[in-house]
Amino acid sequence: MKKVFLIPLIIVLSVGLVFGGCGGAEEPTTPTTPTTPTTPTTPAEPTAPAEPTTPTAPAEPATPTEPAEQEVIKLKFADFHPVGDILDRAVIWPWIEEIEEVTNGRVKIDQYGASALGSTPQHYEIALSGTAEIAEVDSGAVPGVFPLMEIGSLPMIWPSAEVAGITIFELLQKYVVGKGLGTGLDEVKLLWYIPAGGMGQISARSKQVKVLEDLHGMKTVTSQGITAKALEALGASAVVMPPTEFYTSLERGLLDAVFEGWNSVGESWAFYDVTKYRTENVNFSPASIAIVMNLDAWNSLPPDIQELFEETAGAARSRLAGKAFDEQDAKVRLTVLDYDEKVGNPPVYYLPDEERARWVAAVQPVIDKWIADREDMGLPARAMVDDLYTLIEKYSAE
Repeated sequence: MKKVFLIPLIIVLSVGLVFGGCGGAEEPTTPTTPTTPTTPTTPAEPTAPAEPTTPTAPAEPATPTEPAEQEVIKLKFADFHPVGDILDRAVIWPWIEEIEEVTNGRVKIDQYGASALGSTPQHYEIALSGTAEIAEVDSGAVPGVFPLMEIGSLPMIWPSAEVAGITIFELLQKYVVGKGLGTGLDEVKLLWYIPAGGMGQISARSKQVKVLEDLHGMKTVTSQGITAKALEALGASAVVMPPTEFYTSLERGLLDAVFEGWNSVGESWAFYDVTKYRTENVNFSPASIAIVMNLDAWNSLPPDIQELFEETAGAARSRLAGKAFDEQDAKVRLTVLDYDEKVGNPPVYYLPDEERARWVAAVQPVIDKWIADREDMGLPARAMVDDLYTLIEKYSAE
C-alpha cells in the first residue's frame, strides 16, 4: 500500500518540477530584450571627429598663388638709339634688370630699340598712346612740346654730362613736374633725364675749326632747336635733323660739320670715317632727352611698384646716365684719335680758353632770348636758370 501511494506522489512532484522549471526560465528572458536599446550608441556617429578633419585641409585655398604668376606686369620700352650702345649697357639694361629683381619678377620689361616702334619724332606719341608704356623722348624732335626741358641744351654752360644729368632732373622736378604748366611733361610720367651725346665737340669734313670765324657758313647739324639757334649765333648754317640721319648726310656732303660728343663720333652714330677734322674743349651742349612713361600705365602700377620705380630711376639714374657718357667719351676719344693717326687725319685741335670765351659771349644772347620767350609764356625760365648755375657749382664741387 505504501509503494502504491509513493508512486503517484513521485509523479505529482515530477510534474511540478517540470512546470516550475519552465515558468522560471520565461521570466528572465523578457529582461534580455532591453539589450537592443544599446543601439542608442549610434548617435555617436554624427559626432564622429573624422568629419571635421576635412575642413582643415587649406590646400585648396592655396591655389590663389597661381594667379600671381598671371599678374606679372609686362611693359614695353621703346627707344631710338643704337642697340647695345653706352646708354643701353650702362643705364637702361641695368635698370631693367634691377626693376625685375627688386619687384621679385612682378615687372617684366621688353625693350624695342633702334626705332623698332617708330622714328625718333614719333616716340613721344608712342608714350602718349601706350604703344609702349615707356619711351625715350628727344625734346628737340618735338619742337614746342618741352619748352622748359630744352634748358638742358643751353649752349656752352655745362662742365660735364654728369653735372647736366642730375641738375636738369632736379630742375624739372622742382619747376615743371606736377605744376600744370601745359608742357609735355604734364602728359607723361618723367622717370629720368639723359644728357645724351655727352659734351659736344666738333667733327668736320673739309676744314679744321680753330677760331669763331672758321664756322661762318659751315652747314652744321644738330638735333636740338635751341642749339641750332646757338650755331647760327656762332656764324654757322644750322641744320636740324634726328641723329639717325647724321651719318648719311655727312657722307653725301649735305653737311660740313657736327657738334657731338666723342661717343657719338666713334660709337653710337659712328661718323668718324666720314669726318676728318676734330676740335675739342668746345663742350657745346648735350641733347635733352628723357625717359617717360604713359600716365595711365603709371597710375595702374601698385603703389609699392611705383615706389620702386622712383627709387631706381630719378636723380640717381639721371646722374648715372651723364657719367656714363663722360666716361665713354674719354674712352672713345682715344679710339677716334688712333683711327685719325692711322688714316693720316690731322691731330685734334684743342680750343684755347681765350678763344672759347669768344664763343660763350656769342651764344649768350641766345640764352637770354630763351629765358625771355618762356617768361612771356608764363613759364619760370628765369628762376630755373638762376638755380641752374647754383646746382652746377654744387655738383661740380662733389
